[in-house]
Amino acid sequence: GVVPAEGERAVLVDRSLVRLPSLRGVTHVVSRRDGAAFAHGALAADEASLRDQLLGDWLLLEAAGWSARDALSKVAGVVSSVLADGEPRTIGQLSAALHGQLPSALEPWCDDCGVAHVPDRLLRLVGTAGAYCFGRPQDGDDVVVSLASWLDGDLGGTGDAARVELARRFLQAFAPAVPEHLAAWA
Repeated sequence: GVVPAEGERAVLVDRSLVRLPSLRGVTHVVSRRDGAAFAHGALAADEASLRDQLLGDWLLLEAAGWSARDALSKVAGVVSSVLADGEPRTIGQLSAALHGQLPSALEPWCDDCGVAHVPDRLLRLVGTAGAYCFGRPQDGDDVVVSLASWLDGDLGGTGDAARVELARRFLQAFAPAVPEHLAAWA
């Protein structure tokens, strides 16, 4: 029921909409009540699927002896800790705040950026897991904030319930489909 002219207010003031990171690298804007389905629901349930979601970043983690689940859990915990102070940060500022708080294997050297940081797909996956969302832009830059604090602790469902809801919505829009279709879409 939100028209485009009301979108900014719905996201930034009313918070009836929430801007979530996605594995595709684009921001998803969903209703607050749908946040769990599109955040937690898109997170793979098993190790092999998490590896698939990490794409090439998985190879860096595997070489360092990390499981996808353990790497995700470790980075998500530190991200949550960093964002607990309530200060909004750009992704670059968040990445810098993580530096030195994680094992070096989770912050490999990036030739493109010229710094060591959490691999992009892993950091996106942490957002997909519900550790952060996009808050009020500052000086034209997107900022990340704790999803729990942005939604005043009202995260809705997690885990299997969120995945079932996401699958239900996918099938409502794209059925008939098989699990591989949902996996490719998510």
